[in-house]
Amino acid sequence: MNKKLLTLLLFGLILGLFVVQVGAQSSANYNVGWHVIAGGGGSVASANYRVDGTIGQGIAATDAASSASYRVSSGYWVPMSGVPTAVGLDSAETTSLIPFWLLTSAASILLTLAFLFYRRQNHPTQ
Repeated sequence: MNKKLLTLLLFGLILGLFVVQVGAQSSANYNVGWHVIAGGGGSVASANYRVDGTIGQGIAATDAASSASYRVSSGYWVPMSGVPTAVGLDSAETTSLIPFWLLTSAASILLTLAFLFYRRQNHPTQ
């Protein structure tokens, strides 16, 4: 193989390694959607929780939303309080990244090879 082809193949392989999509985490009680467009503002509440939101830094200076068990602060610079606590994700639905990673890597390599083959057939270099 010539040096240019090897360089392009290596570039395609490296590009394929970085194309990994992580699915959104969800469980029976909580859901974090993958694609969300939200304007913010207003309150969202349930029987146990309430979260106030805004588009900017508007409520960052006010007290945090809290209950007996939980506290939610908003804004860009959330004050540190207490000690970080480990959270178990036993009930979360997780997926393996390996099959998608292999698929995207193989697709990237095949597309690179197809482009190089097309280029060589239709536009040979001197």
